Amino acid sequence: MKGATEMNKVDEITRQINCLSEEICETENAQHQLKRTEEALVMHFHRKKKFFNSMQIYWRTGDMANRIADRILQLQREENKTMDCLAEQQTGVRRQILALEIKEDELYRARKKAWEEDE
Repeated sequence: MKGATEMNKVDEITRQINCLSEEICETENAQHQLKRTEEALVMHFHRKKKFFNSMQIYWRTGDMANRIADRILQLQREENKTMDCLAEQQTGVRRQILALEIKEDELYRARKKAWEEDE
């Protein structure tokens, strides 16, 4: 009877490992999506910088030059906030993946122990 109980335990741990593996996969997909978002934002910010540089060349003095300079500073602050927020999200996802992988390793050890106890 002990063998059947141990097999049920092994099966339950295996089920937990499978669920955890799916969660890790989903979290890694989220990590990749954040990376693609970062790349898209960097490209967008580069195009924005080129656009405003061309405007600064065209309007070197006067009211428009001051407005452009103010807008550049405002957009740079917004860009920094956006990238900081994205970096925080990436850090959170990396921590989540690490925690899930640690839990997965613990489950693998528990399953191995259950198998050994069954023998």
